[in-house]
Amino acid sequence: MEQNLLELKKDIYLELRDGKFSNAEDIAFNALADQITDSDLEEVMRVTRFWENRADALIFSEDRNSGELLFEEWDRFVEFCLENKVENKKIIGSVKSFIFRTIIDMLIEYFRINPCRDRNNLVMLGQAFYEVGENQKAIQTLEYALSFPGDDNDIRIYLLLGDMYSESGNDELAMVMFGEAFYLLPQMINIDGIGYTPIKKLKNKIIEDGFSGNEIAEWIPVYGYLYKGMTVRRNLEYNDYLQLQQRIKEYEKSLKIDKKVIGIITPRLINYYLWVFDYYLFQMKAQKGAKKVADRIIALFDELADRETLMNRLKERARTIFLSLLEENNSWDARGDENIG
Repeated sequence: MEQNLLELKKDIYLELRDGKFSNAEDIAFNALADQITDSDLEEVMRVTRFWENRADALIFSEDRNSGELLFEEWDRFVEFCLENKVENKKIIGSVKSFIFRTIIDMLIEYFRINPCRDRNNLVMLGQAFYEVGENQKAIQTLEYALSFPGDDNDIRIYLLLGDMYSESGNDELAMVMFGEAFYLLPQMINIDGIGYTPIKKLKNKIIEDGFSGNEIAEWIPVYGYLYKGMTVRRNLEYNDYLQLQQRIKEYEKSLKIDKKVIGIITPRLINYYLWVFDYYLFQMKAQKGAKKVADRIIALFDELADRETLMNRLKERARTIFLSLLEENNSWDARGDENIG
């Protein structure tokens, strides 16, 4: 009986992988009718009924963005599995393979009918390639998507590329992508969803140092600079630098008038200043400006007086790094007197 059950399950997984949910349900139902008690078969029944109730979502239509809608249904399916304790990885993996290959086909057909490209749909296509294991196509698609204007509040592309680059062994590009995400919207990042090993290690260290909740994501780029793991950044364009200056001025003002958010503002400000420090030192070759920024960063650690011992340790580590970098580049011009505060 056990051998027959194993063969039945293999048949079910194949049917699910092909999107034949009715066939998979029939196999599971007949097995249960023969008084075979098995939790996997019960999970199959729940999963197949979920998708049979959404049969229309599996059919492409020119009147809608079918790929996007199916992507939304997949997100609902993930929630459904959590709520209904569907835990068999082979069941979920088989369904996932079919759904994301269908999403790929739908999005490609959508692009054929609607030649106008946009970042959102390209990001979905890239993620779909990634979910079925076609990493090279995923990277190429997402790199292409970067050439299109997008919403600064949508950081998916940077997180996806960060994980993909790290999996392909390109840690420098991974750091650039994650650095961009933590620069734009650290508060929107699900740290647990990032597979990049250095960030996992940084997270653990930050927690060990006593931070929790929203503070963790804010300190990731700071710890990444001080303890390695996020030391490579993209070059700033001058307009980026001006926008960064404006952000810094706004946060410096908030730091003075709203002490309730000091635990969030302080690490975010330090991260912004680290970008400026690198900009002055490595792009502008302005050591004097870099030195001023370094001094401000050191002073910011003193804002968290309730963590004095930890802040002193971080401050000394930062001071050592800054002095080393400034010494290595001490032959450069002493430019950069802009008021960045």
